Amino acid sequence: METDAPMSSSSSGPSEPSALTIPAIPALPAIPTLRPIGIVRSPVGDIKKMPRGGVEAVIELDHRYASGLQRIEEHSNIWVLSWFHESESARDTLIVNPVKEDPTAFGYGVFGMRANRRPNPIALSLVDLLGVDGNRVRVRGLDAIDGTPVLDIKSYWERDVIFSPRAPVLRPKERQTRWRDLVRLGKQHHQETCTDFYLGMRMALIAEEALGKLTALGLTVQVEGSRCLGDSIQGITHARLANPARFTFAESASAQRSEWRSGDAGASADADAGKGNTDGSDTERVLRLHAREAAVQGRPAEMDAWAPDAISDEELFEIEGG
Repeated sequence: METDAPMSSSSSGPSEPSALTIPAIPALPAIPTLRPIGIVRSPVGDIKKMPRGGVEAVIELDHRYASGLQRIEEHSNIWVLSWFHESESARDTLIVNPVKEDPTAFGYGVFGMRANRRPNPIALSLVDLLGVDGNRVRVRGLDAIDGTPVLDIKSYWERDVIFSPRAPVLRPKERQTRWRDLVRLGKQHHQETCTDFYLGMRMALIAEEALGKLTALGLTVQVEGSRCLGDSIQGITHARLANPARFTFAESASAQRSEWRSGDAGASADADAGKGNTDGSDTERVLRLHAREAAVQGRPAEMDAWAPDAISDEELFEIEGG
């Protein structure tokens, strides 16, 4: 590496720094030609029409690879690696701005996002395994369009789980879309839907809008209510009981309430991700939500019945602070 040239005694100012010499990168080893193991059979054939979270689809394997599915049904979930063949023309892309996902998002390098435009358009999808019939694998949550080549299938193991990872959050502009996102993410933890699950997701939606990123280290939450309510909120916030202590729970057969607090740690975490309170304030903010019994009783355990366009926040909760 070259150093800056010394300044002459007669120089009237600092010298220009010399260019850095970057060592040449050795030639990368050649990769054998990839052979797809199968193809996606999906009801969606246009990438622009693929819904968030994907759809139910079938992975049809070449018969030569069918025996590789032996005992795969012992897994509830699998990873699908596919080749986004319609992104071939964008392989020089290194920076993406995910404004379709979140209008307020900053630009990201492609290695910090899962954009389909990238040097090698390999897609990684975590899906529910619904069943296997010969060489056909039925899955739910696959966001690859019809005809997408499948490169590999890998099993999902318990060691793949990181309960509270640090990651940016992309929040869509439309509240209804974010509601569906929270339900989908919350179900991955709670594993079922019920009245109190949907109640918890509505609490989370209001808290996120008022206080910022739900997984921020400075955001704490206290829940009083059913175990389903507590489990649902803990899952969507990734809040642990310790290290750091962000979650407390008191079981109750009568009350269904939550209290959310966000201080300077939460603001700093959100500022790093371009979200939430970024004004530098270290004032603690508190949001209290108490479910209205009359609004909850008799409401069916269906996502549409709990959606923001079906019942307003004020109808569903007594709201204080925020």
